[in-house]
Amino acid sequence: MRALPSFRMLLVAVAAGGLLAIAGCGGNGGGPTPTATPPPPTPTASTRTSSPTVAAAPTTVVTPTPSPTTAPATPTATPCPSYTLVPQVGALGANIAAAASRWNSWLGCPVFAVGTSGIPVDFAPAEIGDVGWGQYAGGQIYLMPPSTPPADDPSTPYANDFERLTCVVMHALGHVLGYADGSAAAPKIMRPLDWPTWPPTSCSTPDSP
Repeated sequence: MRALPSFRMLLVAVAAGGLLAIAGCGGNGGGPTPTATPPPPTPTASTRTSSPTVAAAPTTVVTPTPSPTTAPATPTATPCPSYTLVPQVGALGANIAAAASRWNSWLGCPVFAVGTSGIPVDFAPAEIGDVGWGQYAGGQIYLMPPSTPPADDPSTPYANDFERLTCVVMHALGHVLGYADGSAAAPKIMRPLDWPTWPPTSCSTPDSP
């Protein structure tokens, strides 16, 4: 009769097992109750994928290249002509030197010089009356005969007045340079009609009294 407790324990165990089986098979036809899977969360503004930002193309600043500057050409100096005047009368030396100096200063170039070899300068013979006050022909300068009086002083030969004689020499030197009598392009000493009297009583430059 001592085995009774063990039998009771077995019954309890079986009963307990049956309850467990019933509990495990109850509900939806005896199968396990399915567990619902929650839907994926709706992405918020912070989780949404933003569109990629396209960087603006860099702006290239083009610096204009300055045009090369061409240096102005150096002017070529015009050669200064040179004429040597040879007085044929000793008294003419001072007048020729004065006339040459005035031309050289006005031209800014030592064109004329007085020497012993070059262009002869002399008075025209008295019998040659139509030579003008000062002419250049055949490589020689001829001046009006010294006894010729100016229009404004018929009693005095022009050669007796240093300034008048010098002005006549200046007129003749203008012909050596190629100026013609009365030319508008020539300095005033080549235009006798533009002076109050002829020969002038003063001619400090070829173009002014």
